[in-house]
Amino acid sequence: MKKDGWKALILAANIFLMSACYGIKKSNNKNTEVKKEPIEVISVAQGNNNETNEIIYVEPTLNPSPVIVPDNSLPYTQTNNCLDEIAEDVIKGNWGNGELRKQLLTEAGYNYNDVMRRVNEILGYTKEENDYYNETELIPKEEYNISGSAAYLNKDAILYDENNNSICSLNKYDKVILGASYNGNKRLVTIPYLYQGYIDESALTSLPNTYIEVDISLQIVKIYVDDEIVFEADVITGNPNKGTIPGTNLGCTEVSRIEYDTYLIGKNYKKHVNIFVVFNDNEEGFHGADEWRSHDEYNDKTRYLTNGSNGCVNMKDNDAMTLGEYAEVGTKVLIHK
Repeated sequence: MKKDGWKALILAANIFLMSACYGIKKSNNKNTEVKKEPIEVISVAQGNNNETNEIIYVEPTLNPSPVIVPDNSLPYTQTNNCLDEIAEDVIKGNWGNGELRKQLLTEAGYNYNDVMRRVNEILGYTKEENDYYNETELIPKEEYNISGSAAYLNKDAILYDENNNSICSLNKYDKVILGASYNGNKRLVTIPYLYQGYIDESALTSLPNTYIEVDISLQIVKIYVDDEIVFEADVITGNPNKGTIPGTNLGCTEVSRIEYDTYLIGKNYKKHVNIFVVFNDNEEGFHGADEWRSHDEYNDKTRYLTNGSNGCVNMKDNDAMTLGEYAEVGTKVLIHK
């Protein structure tokens, strides 16, 4: 073989080894910056047959880590009903993190801000505790138990900033704390745990200063007297995935009757409870559940999604009796996500 042929063969072998080396890096999927490394190869000088050692620098091109879109993402549509499902998938990590998560949700056709707002509502996170929602100023953690004149949304609505730019969409029956200032026909409100903004006043219905609130996302019941929280407790609400009318019904209703030492009777069960505070026509109400639930279950804020009630608000027996001390026939009950 001619001398030049050997040189060409050696050059090809070096190039092959370099490619193999960088191929290994790419297969490892390391999404890190790779510095250019000097690699000495034997090359042929242009214009003559003299052998030279030439230092060349090779910068490999690494592809980003492969993006795996969850199979269950495609059937979703952008509706209020599906936000819970999408948010649960986000919490499980199925949509990645940071900018990747934002990119995937946006490309799949979802409103990123709405989905992240729902995630925050479910987890009760503040800005300091996570990066799920960082486009809007959140309410500091020390202001969680916000008190003041309250209202709920009588229809879906948009929250605006002071420049009339849309912040996010809000759902019917969401609770807000009323502020004193106005921006045209929009009133300043505080969304507990999240942020402040202006909302069309026609979407607001004021609550009395004494009422019961059930927050399904946080699985908490609170009792307000003179707009101040006097009692709160963990609950387990209706399973949204079973029953003719799945989950605990959202809405603003009122206590219709209070029964003591009674039985809950259904198609396949008959259970004794010390108190039953009924709040809607579907016979949903507050009651103790110590007979069939352990107290530890209330620490799991997602328990209702897999082992929720048939629609009632389950409580520890002592908590249910305490609620009964405050409740009267006619006491307003707001149930929201």
